[in-house]
Amino acid sequence: MNHAKPPAHRAAFDADSDARTAWAQSNPVLLVLACFVAFAAVGSCAVHGFSQPGYALAFGFIIAAGEAFRVRLPGGREAAPLGAATALAYAVITEIGHQPALHNAPQAVAVAAFGFLVGSVPHLAVRRPTTLDYTARRFLMVALIAWLFRMFYLRWVLGARVDGPKLAQTTAMDPGFLTHHLHSVSVGAATAAFLVLAIISDGLMGAVLQAGQHRRPILAAARDEVRFTTRVGLAVVATALLVTLASRTMSIWVLPALCLPLAFTQVSLRRFARIKEVHLETIRALSRITEVAGLTQPGHARRVARTCQRIGRELGLSEDQLLDLEYASLMHDIGQLSVAEPVHGGRTAPLSLQRQRELARAGAEVIRRAGALGNAAEIVEHHPDPFGAAGPLPSRILRVANDYDDLAGEAPEPAERTEALRNIRLGLAVHYDPAVVESLSRMVGE
Repeated sequence: MNHAKPPAHRAAFDADSDARTAWAQSNPVLLVLACFVAFAAVGSCAVHGFSQPGYALAFGFIIAAGEAFRVRLPGGREAAPLGAATALAYAVITEIGHQPALHNAPQAVAVAAFGFLVGSVPHLAVRRPTTLDYTARRFLMVALIAWLFRMFYLRWVLGARVDGPKLAQTTAMDPGFLTHHLHSVSVGAATAAFLVLAIISDGLMGAVLQAGQHRRPILAAARDEVRFTTRVGLAVVATALLVTLASRTMSIWVLPALCLPLAFTQVSLRRFARIKEVHLETIRALSRITEVAGLTQPGHARRVARTCQRIGRELGLSEDQLLDLEYASLMHDIGQLSVAEPVHGGRTAPLSLQRQRELARAGAEVIRRAGALGNAAEIVEHHPDPFGAAGPLPSRILRVANDYDDLAGEAPEPAERTEALRNIRLGLAVHYDPAVVESLSRMVGE
């Protein structure tokens, strides 16, 4: 009896599997720390009370809206520029409509926690593939800046005791008290510096998490975080600074208008991410043509792609290189459709080097004609080359992943995985890159 999942359900099954994998990748230490900070802030507010609750609700709901419409970018990264910018603005804002902002650091953290939690409800409800790491990172970033700005800078450096009710009493007796302190020093420059510090700290945290989670070199992880920060982080800083400066002379009700530019940016990011997602899903669908024709084993391309992604992250490939490698690993067998004598069953590992190169060149030519897959054609063309031929690293990764899957097969038993890895090791330093094989060994061992 055939127990294979019907094609109509395979996409749903894959999506659910990706969702479980993404949730499992969340860092428990980061989540526990975020929860502890949130509960501590809420407890402090419960004891000392809330200042200016109307302002707090306005900021909290905009944070929630930004989180609810956050974007899942290619590579699994999440971005919520509107939510992050609004939360940072509330953490560093000093005046709203010529009135001093009386909230302290715990209240800023509590409002951010409320916004992030409410904004995450829709994602939890539909089990959207995501990790909590990005939400926890944004929250901890806001908490750090709120503490540094409101408790260290305003309270101790400027001497303005920003602690809610006491400050309200002082301001009522002396309306110019806080304004005098805030304008005696260049608060605008300090605010901008703290916002930049927020983005830098988030990038460093992300690099450390990537390095620990994927065994990725810290420099490679930091490089990707810096590239992302320059693209999105500067927009977050600019919007947060605009809100803090404009709110001094405007009413709180203009807050949505101040956030409109970043809201449009977030909409554009969503469209970009959707286009990239559809593009990748199209490539995944095309990669199954060889399976339908009986030229490769079911799920071979997807398994090879996942193996390549994990090895590539560990060996320090950039996000652009990882995307090219994913395209190449999904399409590496497409050349079988254009040769006179395809290999039925798709196991190319036992073939001669000349035959493997023939199939690789045919596949590379098909990919080049598509014209929209980056460097995937070059990766596919060189992946049969022996290690001594010094092909590009993505090609060497693809060869190891492809041959391992050919030898192990679909859903291998532990003994089959061990045997496949042993055969790979027999070709070490002749056919395969030793660093790639060691990475594969660690993956198989887990």
